[in-house]
Formats: sequence, C-alpha cells, structure tokens
Amino acid sequence: MGKRTQYRCNRLYIEHDDAKELTEGQKLTLYKWGNSLVTKIEKENDRIIRVHVNLTPEDLNFKGTKVAHWVTMKEDFVKNK
Repeated sequence: MGKRTQYRCNRLYIEHDDAKELTEGQKLTLYKWGNSLVTKIEKENDRIIRVHVNLTPEDLNFKGTKVAHWVTMKEDFVKNK
C-alpha cells in the first residue's frame, strides 16, 4: 500500500446521490477526513445546489453515519499528509 497526499479546502463536491439522502441536523462523515454536521441544505426548484456543514473533529463516533466521498472544489487547498 502506498501513500497519497490529500488536499482539503473550504468547498467540496460530493455526489448528488449522497446529498439527496441528507437532512439538516444530520451527522455526515467526510471520507478520510472526519465527522461533520449538516447545518443547511439549499435547493432551487427542488434540486439540491449546496449543502453547508460544520466540521466536528472532536466527534470520533463513526457508527451509523452517512459517509460521503468528496473532492476539492477550488485550487486554494491545504495539503494534508
């Protein structure tokens, strides 16, 4: 198994199918990053356009959480090894 560099930023993309299953107030695990709390879901014409989350790094309980894979949205990322 090798190593890879993970880039993080304030704006992420997650799959629409993952976003459709979210509700405000729900715990969400960002894969290989940690837990977060869904604070707001924005919609236009019943289509999800943005999901706001707050990271909760102190929450280490990953049982029963929705897990979403993600990629960075912008080039202004922070390198994390």
